[in-house]
Amino acid sequence: MSKTVDEAEMGATNRTIAEKLLYADKIKSSEPNTLSDLLLEISDSGQKLTTRQHDYYQYLYGYSLAYNGKYLAAIEVLKNIIDSEDKELAYRAIAVISNSYLLTKQYMDVFYFLDKLDELEKFVVTSSALENGIGLKAMLYNKLGVYSLAKSYSLQLIENAQDPRYKCIGYQLYSEILSNLNDKVEFERIYPEAIEYCNSINELLWMNIIHAYEIKFLIEEQNFSRGLLMLDKHLAAVKATQYPFIKTVFYAFYAEAYFGLGHYERALENADLAIATGEIDNVYQAHLMAYNAKYKAHKALGDSEAALASLEFYSDISATYNDEKLSQQKAFYLARGEIETKNQRIALLDKDNELLYLQSSIYEQEVKNQRLMVTLLAVVVFIAIVLAVRAIFGRNRFKILAEFDHLTGISNRYHFNNQAKISLEYCETNNKPASLILFDLDFFKRINDDYGHATGDWALQKVVKSCRNFMRNNDIFGRIGGEEFSILLPGCQPDKALLLAEICREAISAIDTTESGHSFTLSASFGVSNSITSGYQLKQLLADADHAMYQAKKQGKNQVEEFEAH
Repeated sequence: MSKTVDEAEMGATNRTIAEKLLYADKIKSSEPNTLSDLLLEISDSGQKLTTRQHDYYQYLYGYSLAYNGKYLAAIEVLKNIIDSEDKELAYRAIAVISNSYLLTKQYMDVFYFLDKLDELEKFVVTSSALENGIGLKAMLYNKLGVYSLAKSYSLQLIENAQDPRYKCIGYQLYSEILSNLNDKVEFERIYPEAIEYCNSINELLWMNIIHAYEIKFLIEEQNFSRGLLMLDKHLAAVKATQYPFIKTVFYAFYAEAYFGLGHYERALENADLAIATGEIDNVYQAHLMAYNAKYKAHKALGDSEAALASLEFYSDISATYNDEKLSQQKAFYLARGEIETKNQRIALLDKDNELLYLQSSIYEQEVKNQRLMVTLLAVVVFIAIVLAVRAIFGRNRFKILAEFDHLTGISNRYHFNNQAKISLEYCETNNKPASLILFDLDFFKRINDDYGHATGDWALQKVVKSCRNFMRNNDIFGRIGGEEFSILLPGCQPDKALLLAEICREAISAIDTTESGHSFTLSASFGVSNSITSGYQLKQLLADADHAMYQAKKQGKNQVEEFEAH
């Protein structure tokens, strides 16, 4: 590898290296062969590099490895520059590392480096680097199935990205999310716009991935002839990208289309190409499609033994894929818990520092003015006496009875309203965001009717316990109706509130009801509002969240909807 030297020692020759590095960065995804040639040219030139140029070369080399599917090698190269003095370059390297860990299913490492990405974000001034981080988050939440957050991040890129390449990536991510949601109406609206834009900036890789989602819809609609036409039209461009993932997907679609048209031998040929082209770990769904096509084609040709073998492979891959999704969810919650714990520890240290500062100030004031301390002491003693007298008469006991729900232990409607208004006033005064979650248990009356009120009470207690695990100390949680609950989140951005709502929804769905002596399903519908769209008045926040929750109920229950102002 080239040695590093001081900038002052470099001559005019170094400008050529700098220009090559900048050009390589510009075309790294649109012209992967040119990127490899430039990196080899720089390495073989024998010219010495500055420290920053050396780190820049390492970043581009690591990116090239990741692009070509050599993720572990890319991680090892890029880890050498995560402590670079160029914080923005370190940010970009960590983004590629996080993506590589995601593609190799090392999910705890994904969230660890994603946290480091957030720490470095304040040092980033180039919009494209920030947009790279936003794209990574959109892809991560899409893989986790948290589509509301994934859509939010991808739309940020489409609407606000200054770098044309990341706007194109935003289109690709948004198209993938719509494909996963089977939202063909919205996809057909965005598809021509996305293709035209990505083609205009020569981003052929992302454009052909977007084409793949259109082909997927055609195959699912059994429009095999049109699907085959699109495959033939774009196959040469797909091969030119040299990206194994998209080639594997295209061959799998070919297999399905040929089977649908009754060309069983061609279906088998393309299914084998799909299986041979991409590693199974990175294209589970394409391999599932290929083995399914093989099974159906062998069966149609009367080869029962080969059909059974293909079906066994299909079943094994399907089981592995489902286990993989479970591992993703598990890692997500574990990592989230660790990050929350770390943040709480930092908050405690900050509080300790504040306490030390206050103690020092009090000591200085004591030296300056003993009389003031005597007065303060007298006030403290007086307050202590008043509190003691109130304690004797059981004030706290009656206060608890008056303010908290006796069944679940959280705030009742009266206490929730009072605490929420105080918290909202504070947020408005200090210009801090606030969000509100409202949720209602689905089919709760049926549980009471079928299994009795004791079982209904058990269900309410379990729901509260499950949701409380994910809340901060300053969040206000209240039972405001029979099976209706509300959570006020001071200082919480809308995307974090949506994530918490999604986590609570999944936690409720995961409750094992057999502990109650009966087996039934628990679920809830959520509505989320925030101060950005609804203001800081509790009444309006509740009304807007209730409107969103009604939409969740109307659209099939057991889901999260965010209030959108019209």
